[in-house]
Amino acid sequence: MIGEGGFGGVFRGTIQSPEDSRRRKIEIAVKQLSRRGLQGHKEWVTEVNVLGVVEHPNLVKLISYCAEDDERGIQRLLVYEYVPNRSVQDHLSNRFVLTPLPWSTRMKIAIDTARGLSLSSSRLGVSGLFLLLN
Repeated sequence: MIGEGGFGGVFRGTIQSPEDSRRRKIEIAVKQLSRRGLQGHKEWVTEVNVLGVVEHPNLVKLISYCAEDDERGIQRLLVYEYVPNRSVQDHLSNRFVLTPLPWSTRMKIAIDTARGLSLSSSRLGVSGLFLLLN
């Protein structure tokens, strides 16, 4: 497990690239939503629909998803491209990092985030904007 939050855990893995004729392995991050987590099925479907079509350099790419219903409830998975070097939140809060980010880098992150949110809100509307903030 490489991360955990109110929605569930995130695991690191590898898969064979479906887009590569030589079938090279690519690193992935699998978000396994807790059956009793804060994110409901409606929010999960919205995340799949939004991240499945939106491409932006500051958003991680959604590769695939899975929802399986059994006697214990719905098991929901989101498969993203793996982004190394921990989360932006870890770097901004200085958790798990030895060297704090310089303020110039922090400002660049804030500006890029604002640009991404502006673009997203104009394309997706309020619900998409809320989703991307999570």
